[in-house]
Amino acid sequence: MINEGVVDIMQKVNVFKLRFYFIAMVILVLSSFTFAERIGVAILYNPKTAALIGEDNYQAMITKAEKTFAENYITAVIVDTDDVAENILDYFEIAVLLSDSGLTTQTADKLADFVLRGGKIAATYNTNYLDNLGIMSTNNTASQLTLRRDDLTLTSTKALLVNGKPDLEILYWTNSDYAATVKTTNTFYLAEELFASKEPTDWEAFFIDEIYYMLETPSLMFSLSLPEIKALYKTVNERFLTCQKLFKKLTKENLSTEEQAALFTEATENREALKYFLAKESAGHATYYLSKLKSRTDSLFPLIHPLKTPADELLKRGEYWYKKVNTFSLERVPENAFLFIGDSITDGYYLQGYLAGIPTINRGISADIASGVYARRILFNLESKPKAALLMIGTNNVNCSLELDTYFDDVQKILEYLQINAPQAMIYLQSILPLGKTLAAAPQVRVYNQRLEALAKSLGVEYLDIYSLLEEDDYFPASLSEDGVHPNGRAYQIWSDFLLKRFKADGLI
Repeated sequence: MINEGVVDIMQKVNVFKLRFYFIAMVILVLSSFTFAERIGVAILYNPKTAALIGEDNYQAMITKAEKTFAENYITAVIVDTDDVAENILDYFEIAVLLSDSGLTTQTADKLADFVLRGGKIAATYNTNYLDNLGIMSTNNTASQLTLRRDDLTLTSTKALLVNGKPDLEILYWTNSDYAATVKTTNTFYLAEELFASKEPTDWEAFFIDEIYYMLETPSLMFSLSLPEIKALYKTVNERFLTCQKLFKKLTKENLSTEEQAALFTEATENREALKYFLAKESAGHATYYLSKLKSRTDSLFPLIHPLKTPADELLKRGEYWYKKVNTFSLERVPENAFLFIGDSITDGYYLQGYLAGIPTINRGISADIASGVYARRILFNLESKPKAALLMIGTNNVNCSLELDTYFDDVQKILEYLQINAPQAMIYLQSILPLGKTLAAAPQVRVYNQRLEALAKSLGVEYLDIYSLLEEDDYFPASLSEDGVHPNGRAYQIWSDFLLKRFKADGLI
């Protein structure tokens, strides 16, 4: 009575091996499952069905199904049929219908589209939706039917007489021409009411095992806690938002590529999915989509960022440095401006105030060193054809003994880059400012400035001795610096007055 080509479902089922396999998969790392496009199970909650069979009964079935899936390491979320209209099912591999005979035409159409797009449906007793897919037809209700496979006998408590269509995988009720289960590539139907009893049943185990086989990828291989996911999402989302701004800028300038567009689309879709599952408090799904969002965003970032460097590499120079270069990447700058390059001393220079009336570009980053300036040279915006470029860098190299062996080489590379890429600009190398008496490196600053002056002369670059304007006995006096490193307002004013005179003398203003 059973078709010769039908795969024996019960012979495939080895419950203990299945459980062991899925428990073992929990230890896999996030990157192991970034390839699947769908994950886990959506248990559809249909208000119309609730009205037909009773709200309390239906809710109890839905809740028990969710609990049973969780106990068997299958990530499942209850989804209202109203959400199906928003294509929420695209996030899931399988949609489960429980005794659902009240589907609206709109929901049925969405489910049909879901299957066409690669989704799968697992349905139980009285789900006549599968009739619409041409899979089966149903007749009158019967009871006390049995399904015997090997040493297992399953007796029906409430079943429909089902006619499976030709060429489908069918298991028949014993001594009957009617089907107990009907299976296609993307659907599975079990003519038994499941999750209606308080205690677990063999039928439910049968159904769960079939879900295992329908899942192309184990649905819960690794799961973080919701607080952990939310904390990581904050960081990943900030990176995504940076990518979003950079991609929109490239698109507006007609510079984006198909590869960039594809990655951005995937990242956007995964972000929306992650937000949905965070709202649903489904840690398994949220972990999965967090991983995918991070993977796609990390792949996109170096493709669209001007520095062409992975975000994690940029972060090695510090969170502030990373955020500043991202800001520079998006900033619109004036043409023919005065470009200031440096560390916190430049970063904190209120150019618009001290040099009012002069167009300026501030490319200072707190705590930066010479190699950091060279690493971000593309963000000098030299395409804006600055009238002058002023470099002051070295306070952190000297004061913190950072990369002193390459310091002068790095400064030379920066200056040569400016000479080559901004030939129209007057290039100034400014001295390192003095340091306060409490700082051990203070006496070394004059020596470093002497070498900087010689370097400027060898390259044909103008040298500006700001050090001598602000030092007293080779130290930064307290009257000009509260911390011995950063100029105060008075010091900035002295510096600015000097620059304005020099710019005027050089015919720049």
